[in-house]
Amino acid sequence: MRRVALALAFALAASPAWAGYTLTLPSTTTAYTAGQLMANSATGASVVVPSFSLQSQYATEVVISRGDISINDTTAASWNAKTITIDLWTAAPTFANGDRSTFSPATGTASHIGSLTCTMGSIYGDGVWGECIVAYGNFITVQVSSATQIYWTATATSGSGTTGASKVVTFYPETLH
Repeated sequence: MRRVALALAFALAASPAWAGYTLTLPSTTTAYTAGQLMANSATGASVVVPSFSLQSQYATEVVISRGDISINDTTAASWNAKTITIDLWTAAPTFANGDRSTFSPATGTASHIGSLTCTMGSIYGDGVWGECIVAYGNFITVQVSSATQIYWTATATSGSGTTGASKVVTFYPETLH
């Protein structure tokens, strides 16, 4: 009976975090190629790594089980079936280079906690979407306090065509508490 009660308590505490967290790309239309960082600035020292807060009133750990991604880009059909990697960090990494440069963190690699691989779908009327799965293992487990900040970076894993200027990438992590 106790196991059933614990399983039920976990199931009731599980709730997806459907809030979206955004990254606005620079105003250039140069195509991304495989291995390039998607960032808010072409200058490494000016890159601001987006983040979100994890909280749990029920547990000391939160599990990131999957995610969704969207880009408000309707300028080309080039995102179809391409992949983007979302890396998660407990502290913001720094970069020597910025947007559309090779993904190569200058500092902060010790704070990397996991990656999600996002496969992009077709472009529709207002943009493109994709679904993200954990790249290694089944889940990414994060130790949380009252509010734990998680940083995320995006990398074009497979190349794409030209993208529209100043487009917004939105990441929607799904969490279980």
